[in-house]
Amino acid sequence: HHYSDVLEMCCALIATISVDLGNVLMLVENGAIQILLRAVDKCPEEKVQCAACVAFRNISCHKTLLEPLLESGAGKTVLSSMENYQNSQSIQTNACCFLWNVAQNGSVVSSAEVKFIIKAMQAHLESASLVEMACGALWSIVESSEDNKKEVIDTGAIDALAVAMMMHPKTTATLEKA
Repeated sequence: HHYSDVLEMCCALIATISVDLGNVLMLVENGAIQILLRAVDKCPEEKVQCAACVAFRNISCHKTLLEPLLESGAGKTVLSSMENYQNSQSIQTNACCFLWNVAQNGSVVSSAEVKFIIKAMQAHLESASLVEMACGALWSIVESSEDNKKEVIDTGAIDALAVAMMMHPKTTATLEKA
């Protein structure tokens, strides 16, 4: 039990420091991504997975670090957390933001990832912040190619977006992205 507390604190510390580009560059050069991946691999507890998702989200905000982050397997790790913790609003929100950052920077987002985004929206429709992140991710995905537009439509995104708009009629940021 104590071990998971330490891993959670390490991941949370990396997440906090990763907001600043200068700091995150130093962290990544010194193995922060590998530390996060090891923490998630060694400890499947939700709190560790959640803290790591926040860190991956924050690192993915820095375009220059997106390629090494994706090459490390962080994307698969985030999807695994989404799959294993479907009821965790925090994991789902941070994972959707991570996928938004990936799509916004031109990286390919698979149909499986689109399905995870839609599933997260459907499971947590009451969360305006999650729905906003999911809508932003879908927006960036459809903007990147014609194939992606068809893929998103084929996965049932239109219905999910319509429901999201009905659930959050006064949340401007969510409506804009939807």
